[in-house]
Amino acid sequence: MIATAAQHRSLAWRYWFATVLPLAAWLITDAPAAFSCAAGVAAIQALHFRLRTGTMTAFPVQVRVVYLSFLLAGALWEPLRMLNWMQLAGTTAFLTIDYCPLARMLALAPWNRERPLTLALLKETVATPGGQWQRPRRN
Repeated sequence: MIATAAQHRSLAWRYWFATVLPLAAWLITDAPAAFSCAAGVAAIQALHFRLRTGTMTAFPVQVRVVYLSFLLAGALWEPLRMLNWMQLAGTTAFLTIDYCPLARMLALAPWNRERPLTLALLKETVATPGGQWQRPRRN
């Protein structure tokens, strides 16, 4: 499923779009300014969603903090740069087909689920097409 017009108007989609362009530029050119822009947008959106939700434990905040952490880890230690290429692929998947691998993996963390971690839950989380997956909610 290609991203819909409604998704293009969402704040989250715009933040990710503003992050993926400098991320791609940084990975291709190794330009420090592109990295600074990508990290800056990632930090701003993490802070904005923290203020918007009122807590660091809110799922959207978790996704953004982990994303920023991976971005910084890959920038600071060359062997982890592969994380940044995976971020580029995952962010592009979110923007184009509404599939966010990072959100799906975080949804499997014990603090983000009520159901036990089973093969069925793993399959459901990973294989449900973008736009159809709903993150399991905690009460």
